[in-house]
Amino acid sequence: MPKTYVLVIAVLIGALVAPHFIEGPDGEPIMTLDDWTEDLAPVSAATTEAYRWQDEHGRWHFSDSADAVPDHVEQIQLTKPVNTFSNNWVEQADALAPRAPAAPKSLSVADVYSGQALEQARAAAGAMQERNEALDALVKQGVK
Repeated sequence: MPKTYVLVIAVLIGALVAPHFIEGPDGEPIMTLDDWTEDLAPVSAATTEAYRWQDEHGRWHFSDSADAVPDHVEQIQLTKPVNTFSNNWVEQADALAPRAPAAPKSLSVADVYSGQALEQARAAAGAMQERNEALDALVKQGVK
């Protein structure tokens, strides 16, 4: 092996090992092996308040803000860390693309044969496609 490679390897090894022997201002080595390992200290079991409620369509909603909830809410305690995110991008998507129209409660045989059911399904599919595209665009922009 050429001398240049040996010299480069020796310098790299020295750069990694030397901080373990060089004393810092407190008389201790600048670096220890503990500095190379991940801190595995347990996460504290802090809790946070959240609210949940069911809307008139039977969908569950969750919020961590008391001012954004209706009167009939249930307060729940969550143990942190909790995977939460702001829903600002959902509100922006609502402004960009409307939600799909609600499906009719029931369809008659005449509706199916007249093509009305197919038209409603196509309209709903188109609205959902527009909404998905709006959400994808917001995610790509990194909206927070």
